[in-house]
Amino acid sequence: MSKQLIQTSARIAFIGAGNMARSLIGGLLTRGYPAEHIACSDPSEASLEAAAQLGAITTSSSNA
Repeated sequence: MSKQLIQTSARIAFIGAGNMARSLIGGLLTRGYPAEHIACSDPSEASLEAAAQLGAITTSSSNA
């Protein structure tokens, strides 16, 4: 399957950066969803680091 860039202005945010969120983020990135339109928050620094390794997504330790 070829990667096709998705043109969108919609942003997606995940509350929690655990296994499920990282799987969904990985799928979105694989399908061409722009990394700059994806964000996740989690109090666990380890989860945020694992999520950040998927691509240039926005991460935060706070939901605010």
